[in-house]
Amino acid sequence: MLRKSRLATALLRAVFILTVAGSGCADLPRDQQGWTAKVEKSGVLLVGGPARDGQAAPTPLEERETRLVEAVARRLGVRVEWRRGNVHELLEALEKRRLPLVAAALPSDSPFAATVGFSRPYVRHYGPESKDYCLAVAPGENRLLLLVDEVVADVQKAEKERERAAP
Repeated sequence: MLRKSRLATALLRAVFILTVAGSGCADLPRDQQGWTAKVEKSGVLLVGGPARDGQAAPTPLEERETRLVEAVARRLGVRVEWRRGNVHELLEALEKRRLPLVAAALPSDSPFAATVGFSRPYVRHYGPESKDYCLAVAPGENRLLLLVDEVVADVQKAEKERERAAP
């Protein structure tokens, strides 16, 4: 009887510990500054992008980034509002957490990769210098970065499926 009692007590302790430990993880990953929640509440995803000449056609990288940003916004149920400017200044604003996201054809080996969150690469440019290009998220905004990474993965998967289905 004593043995059954100890076993039951041990099982109850294990269940209690797992319940307590698991309850604190329900909202992981978290954003340090809460950008994802702010975006959802405001209905607007603020995105930094390079200044563009209104006459110039967007580059393939810009078109791809725009599609990715719009997919992130759809996933959040919000609209996109672009802040155009100098890429260096946009990345500084991102570092200072004045923007949640920058889409500016950022190579994965950028020095800013050490100070802001870089997404998984969304495209690899092959040529004399192969480069992976990423979107950038404000530092510590882990929930937003995970969401961006999921969108990039989903878009890449859909593109591969379209390629396979093409005659």
